[in-house]
Amino acid sequence: MADRTSDTTADAHAQANELYWSSSESVNQLAEALDLSKGALYALIRPLPTGHACPECGAEMVFQHRTARDRGLGTCPECGAARPVEGAVFVGATGSYTREHPQPSTPRPGLSVHGTRVMVGAVLLGAAAGFIVGSRMRRS
Repeated sequence: MADRTSDTTADAHAQANELYWSSSESVNQLAEALDLSKGALYALIRPLPTGHACPECGAEMVFQHRTARDRGLGTCPECGAARPVEGAVFVGATGSYTREHPQPSTPRPGLSVHGTRVMVGAVLLGAAAGFIVGSRMRRS
């Protein structure tokens, strides 16, 4: 006969991991939905396998948390190496990844080429203005 406590614990782990890895809800929202504290929720979460071998030791890399998954940064649980995981794409609620499809590109915050040119121009104009003001102040 199976122990009810271990069945309940296994169910809690499975449910917490399913919700954490397959949802975009905040940790606070997930903890509230599961009637847990954030600490208790984090204690239930297990790293997500990436499907990629560590280049250092050959063990399977994992995503430690959703931010690492979203950034494509895998960590080796054996040797601690942290490396980008190229081409990893999340596949539904199963919590698995595949290398068959390229990761969708997401625009990174920053300046476009045009924005960079404007920024460089503004810096040069500011430097020129500072030079002119400094030259005039020295003359007086």
